[in-house]
Amino acid sequence: MAISPGISGVLAVVGAAALILRTILIKKRSVKSSPVELRDEMIEKDIQDGPILNESFLRRVVNDSANRQTAVDIDWEELSDGYRPQPLRTSEFYSTYSIEPNLNLKKSEPIILVRNSVFEEILNHLKSDTSVEKGGLLIGKAYDDAHESRYMLQITHQFEANAGLETSATFTYTPSTWEQLLPQIKSLSPDTTILGSYHSHPDMGVFLSITDMEAQTEIFNADWQVAMVVDPVRNEAGFFIGMEGTKCENWQIWDDKLH
Repeated sequence: MAISPGISGVLAVVGAAALILRTILIKKRSVKSSPVELRDEMIEKDIQDGPILNESFLRRVVNDSANRQTAVDIDWEELSDGYRPQPLRTSEFYSTYSIEPNLNLKKSEPIILVRNSVFEEILNHLKSDTSVEKGGLLIGKAYDDAHESRYMLQITHQFEANAGLETSATFTYTPSTWEQLLPQIKSLSPDTTILGSYHSHPDMGVFLSITDMEAQTEIFNADWQVAMVVDPVRNEAGFFIGMEGTKCENWQIWDDKLH
């Protein structure tokens, strides 16, 4: 997944981070500039508060000078009432979702459950066109076992990120992508959040590229957020967690008929 350096990329980063942190500063500004001229403007986007926003606060200041070939500078302030994983012991997590405990689980090793129907939806989406990379968001709940220093994720929904820029080696979010996703995200219950993202590597294998790591660091950067990478040609899938993109081996498909 790539983040483009132009105005589309700027807005994509802003939109993604704002949705993930569930916080928005509402302040409208009238702009008559062209898309190119906007690169030297401060961009502030209005989005109406919904249950997912938790009436939190986020300010984005974006500077992308047309005269300098530099990375986009992003500054933000997050208040303390953003989404936080719910406290839960690992044994209770296993019991709640009727799954067999992993006796070889190491301390601090995360656990990821993917609803069976969601896994199939993701595969169908990514297999619909293997000539390009495709992607979307992972939605669900996060839990925290402080005693074991472990995060546990329950992935219950996926949102296809349409209207993005898709090439054979990259997937780039655009402003149109976030505009399309926003109604779905705002309809979520307050106890769910964006757990991360998924995207395809057609016939390239499962790994995080440099641009994938940039997205994980700049957007999906909570300790408990993940990147799911799928090779729809080789039928391979894997998860990577946190800003470091640490590979997570302990994931499994969860039978949604039981819950």
